[in-house]
Amino acid sequence: MKRLPTRPISEVAPPPRRFPLTKLRGERVELDPSIERDARNAYYEVTLRGKRRPDLEEVIRKSPEHAYLYAQNIIKDKWPDGEKTILDHMDPEWIFKYAKNVIKHLSRLDRWPEGEKALLTAGDPSWIYKYAAEVIEGEWPEGESIIRQHPQFAYLYAANVRHKRWPQAEPIIMRRPSAAYHYAVYVIGDTWPEAEGIMANDPFVWPKYQNFQQLLRAGEGVFEPGAAEVLQVAEAITDHPDIFTS
Repeated sequence: MKRLPTRPISEVAPPPRRFPLTKLRGERVELDPSIERDARNAYYEVTLRGKRRPDLEEVIRKSPEHAYLYAQNIIKDKWPDGEKTILDHMDPEWIFKYAKNVIKHLSRLDRWPEGEKALLTAGDPSWIYKYAAEVIEGEWPEGESIIRQHPQFAYLYAANVRHKRWPQAEPIIMRRPSAAYHYAVYVIGDTWPEAEGIMANDPFVWPKYQNFQQLLRAGEGVFEPGAAEVLQVAEAITDHPDIFTS
């Protein structure tokens, strides 16, 4: 069966830096290097025994990263004292990881309301998309206005969460040729005339879209299972390599 040519993930253009903090509505609290070092050393000391050390918890919970790791790997359940630090520091990475790996997988709870409020305040579309896709595993209306600010994550949300067209986000999605192309192929499943002018300006995307048009005319607009996921992940890694390693 014919399918669109894809590039190996390793050949995707080098990723730019992480989503700029200036685009976030909430400000992360920067941790003093000495506090981070002390928390890291205390956590390492705990891992040598593999069990709780109440005498070191005060130091560990001062770092959101190590508070999360301590809850996940040592307590293996919710840690209210650590949650406060994770929330107060407003770093969406640790909020998401705590929600997914501790609240959902260890505590067997569906959602973390306090974490959701913090994620929405931080306003990073990448982590809000991941929370919807991997924690809620369904639509998150409260986060949609933020997700659709970014073409790639709006497309991913439509493809992997909504599993249908997202009309409100289409004007944003079509701003990025690669997102528009993937949206046409894997969400609409047909040509997308409104976005063709944008795609035509991209020398890499436009030939792929033309190939897709030819496949549709030949009645071969169906792709092998997994092809969509490969392209989605490759494109998302280009923007945010750090968030696809949790």
